[in-house]
Amino acid sequence: MNNKGEEMDMVPIVTEDQAAALLIKESGNAAYKEGNFVEARRCFSDAISMDSKNATFFCNRSMCHASEGNWLESLKDAKEGVKLDPKY
Repeated sequence: MNNKGEEMDMVPIVTEDQAAALLIKESGNAAYKEGNFVEARRCFSDAISMDSKNATFFCNRSMCHASEGNWLESLKDAKEGVKLDPKY
C-alpha cells in the first residue's frame, strides 16, 4: 500500500545478470525445440552461471541431459531444480 492506503502492484526486482540469463534461456528453448540439445544445454548452463537460483534453468538443462540419454546428469539437475522450487 502506498501512503494513501491504495494497493500497489508489486514489480519483481531483476538484476542485469538475471535479465541476461532469461534471454539466454530463450535461446536454449529455441535450440531445444530444434532438437539441438547440445546447444540448448550450453545455453542453460550459461544461464545457470549467471543466476544459479532459477529452478527453471536446472529443469530445462535436466531435459537436455535426458534427451541425450545422460540420466544421472538429468537426475542431478532435476533434484537441484526441485530443491530450489519444490513445485517442480
